[in-house]
Amino acid sequence: MATKTKETKTEVKTFNLERVCTLWINSSKDKKSKYLSGRTAEGVKITGFFNSKDRQNPKEPDIRLSYKKYLDDGKKGSEAEYCALWCNATKNGKKYLSGKVDGKRVVGFINSKAEVDGVKPYINLYYSDDQAEPKKEDPKFEEVEAGSELPF
Repeated sequence: MATKTKETKTEVKTFNLERVCTLWINSSKDKKSKYLSGRTAEGVKITGFFNSKDRQNPKEPDIRLSYKKYLDDGKKGSEAEYCALWCNATKNGKKYLSGKVDGKRVVGFINSKAEVDGVKPYINLYYSDDQAEPKKEDPKFEEVEAGSELPF
């Protein structure tokens, strides 16, 4: 009697992601709102703000990152947008961010163990290996508990 064996191939996918920036979540001085701060891989300081929960257009980004432009004399100039990020969820419910920096797709990973004003980064943003646009699904809104510490 012959026995059949089934060969299974497991493909290991390796990722060589280039870091764009790292962001920490902080509280405002009055402790009423939260914002992001960090630096790009080139050392430029960036600040991020969450869009309000009661925004009118669901297509607006969830986070906007900006930096200060400097004038020729070295003084700080105006704010310039660095990138806009949208929060997405995988099929198993894990949340991640996506957007573009200088025309290149980026993906951000949210650290659920980060604390407000803590030492662990809240978001790590990388250039995406996959430059193809992902299939968009209808946005699903979820209720957020009042008093929830982290926005995502």
